[in-house]
Amino acid sequence: MEVRYPVGRKRGKLVDMIDTFEAAVGQQRGRIYTELDETSEVEITDALELGKVMLQQYVLHYGDETEWEVIHTEAPFQIDVPHPTKPGKTVVVYAGTWDLLAWNRRTKEFWLWDHKTAKVLPSTNPRFLELDDQGGSYLWVAKEVLLHKGLLKKKDHIEGITFSYARKAMPDNRPLDASGVARNKPQKTHYVEALEAAGVELPARTPTLPVLHLMAVQADLTVLGDVSALQPTPRFVRHDTYRNEVQQVAQARRVQQEAGVMALQLKGKLPIWKNPTKDCGTCAIFEACESHERGEDWQAVLATTHHKDDVYADHREAMERSGIELTPKFI
Repeated sequence: MEVRYPVGRKRGKLVDMIDTFEAAVGQQRGRIYTELDETSEVEITDALELGKVMLQQYVLHYGDETEWEVIHTEAPFQIDVPHPTKPGKTVVVYAGTWDLLAWNRRTKEFWLWDHKTAKVLPSTNPRFLELDDQGGSYLWVAKEVLLHKGLLKKKDHIEGITFSYARKAMPDNRPLDASGVARNKPQKTHYVEALEAAGVELPARTPTLPVLHLMAVQADLTVLGDVSALQPTPRFVRHDTYRNEVQQVAQARRVQQEAGVMALQLKGKLPIWKNPTKDCGTCAIFEACESHERGEDWQAVLATTHHKDDVYADHREAMERSGIELTPKFI
């Protein structure tokens, strides 16, 4: 998506997006399980091929989006969070990366974007996003960071953050009727009804399904089956969320509180406990955590599956460690 949305009004080419995706995947290979329709519950797809198809469908679905001008893309940041009761002391350095900041030329608004993939798209009213820490933290610190970078002025206002979801599934290739409703494969009765309605004379003995299909093609008829019980699920959806100043202060307080708990845990004054979520499978120490849960030698597993890395190096480089801090009204 960084290739798709370079700074400016022009969109990146699909071929360049796919080249970048293939280079990022490298030799990694995976299999994706997706639900189809009422006749085929699960499809196993090569993840590399699925990714390329998703990019193609994304470009087809959204087009060039000429109303959007990208201001900043793939922006890592870090910002000093002041101690809640000790002036001049930093309680934690908060780091993250937002996907892009864009200016809507029609509405005259700045928006942050965050791209996501999911097996199941969130509902039409995903209330959890209103309390989502990621969206809240980005909007909490973005103005200060972008002012520091000279990309925004004090009078500018970021309206909110758009979560752009793409569903991890191959396209639904079932035929659609004029109303856009998915239909099942036609059976003999459907062909017979369509041919008779078109005035095509049928033999006394009903032909086989392949012959009926050929007769329909020769008569230039499109024959559809019954309406599918399971209709196509949207492949892409975007949700906008907002944070006013009161909400941003609440986000800051939560970060300060979490940092305080972590500090006590590091000192051994509070126990460390697991917090399993649906995201555990992508965690870098999942194997060791799972081994610990089973009472096995988790430290040995950790030593062979995980290595320490400077995961915040790009954030430091991006911000040049200049001591940027939040303004008092947001803490």
